Amino acid sequence: VCVSPHNAPDGIANCGVCWKCIRTATTLKIFGKLQAYGKVFDLNAFAMFDKLYLIEVMGGKTSYVKEIRRLIAEKNYPVPFTVRLIGALLPAAVAQQFSMRIIPALQRYKSLARFINGCLAW
Repeated sequence: VCVSPHNAPDGIANCGVCWKCIRTATTLKIFGKLQAYGKVFDLNAFAMFDKLYLIEVMGGKTSYVKEIRRLIAEKNYPVPFTVRLIGALLPAAVAQQFSMRIIPALQRYKSLARFINGCLAW
């Protein structure tokens, strides 16, 4: 599914953080199947941004994020309060930029990305 396979580690087909990978990996995580795809997705990279992407899911208006929100509700998947709050407060146009602009920009700053993602776990 990856649009940036050149960013994936050797032996892994998908980078785990491009907009297509993060959407697919999030869906697999909600289903509880993500670990089965550890040889397909860079799960370490995904783990740095998973909660950041959930902000887009909770606040965005695209059909893709609406489908994921329905799945979250259907599976009773736990979304941290901070993610829900930020998603609710951000304008949809801003929330929808996380996978296309904010996450790719943060890839260069791994320590900062881990810190932000960790703060969103509350």
